[in-house]
Amino acid sequence: MLFLSLACFVILEAARQGLACIPMRSPGGVIPITEVPPVMTTVAPTAPTTVPTTVSTTASTATVPTTTTTTAPATCPAQTALAPFLADPDFRESHTLFRQQQTCAQCEDETVSYFDSATSAQFDLTEFISAVDTSTCANLCICTESGVCYTNEGDFTFYLYSYCDATNCGMYFVFGEDETGSFVPTSGTGTTYIPDPGYTNPVTDENVYLKGSTISCTMCRMTDCF
Repeated sequence: MLFLSLACFVILEAARQGLACIPMRSPGGVIPITEVPPVMTTVAPTAPTTVPTTVSTTASTATVPTTTTTTAPATCPAQTALAPFLADPDFRESHTLFRQQQTCAQCEDETVSYFDSATSAQFDLTEFISAVDTSTCANLCICTESGVCYTNEGDFTFYLYSYCDATNCGMYFVFGEDETGSFVPTSGTGTTYIPDPGYTNPVTDENVYLKGSTISCTMCRMTDCF
């Protein structure tokens, strides 16, 4: 009995001191709960982050190598003991050329012919290449290796005469015997060639005899073929 009495006392005392102030039930039978108003958090908008972008505006300067190819004009090779000479088609049609041994057609300036050398540097009428009468060659023009061109002054007959010495081959122009007239430079500058009476000088004397590379009866034709 004493134990139960103490227990009841403890319970009653505890209810009086702690629980008596907290109503266990509202008049309506519901324990009131005080609502805590929500806390509103305002987040400031974040400005977009701009990352600077650098764009290269330097144009490409790659260098492309340029190769220039220069093609040398075709030439005809020198031939031992044969004189090279270029007579154009018009001249060949009206004049016979003797002692021709070879030709070269790879040059764009027409066909180059090679002629036997005469046995002597002193003109020998039995060894000429061709005989030309200027009266039948209306616009005679003979051009040299150096690019000087000649025509006739007066009408006369002359001979083409090929000759090679130990170092040089060429075509020489020899006046007929007892002829008058001259070979004069078309430009007005150069040697004037006149007959050599009696053929006392060798044809290789270029102060007396004209040495030419080309001949035509229609125009002046220079060549780099040989």
